[in-house]
Amino acid sequence: MHLGTGINPDGKTYILNNVRAALKKAYGFTPYIKCSGKNSEKNLLHEIYMSVANNEKLNFIDCPVNPKGACKQEIVFPAFTLGNKE
Repeated sequence: MHLGTGINPDGKTYILNNVRAALKKAYGFTPYIKCSGKNSEKNLLHEIYMSVANNEKLNFIDCPVNPKGACKQEIVFPAFTLGNKE
């Protein structure tokens, strides 16, 4: 998600509103961010939901509802690698 914002999947902690603002600046709409790890002090960024308007153009819009899995104000963007598992 770098987007020139300094927000990366690096295992570091980020402020939820900063992540939302970076996504809004990059894409023009605010997605819903779902976290996991409810019982821990900090949540892990788990999923990003993108909402679509119900019209002919199917434009992305600010998400009007929040699914279960709300985040705390500090979230961890876990590091991950892509590749084959053996």
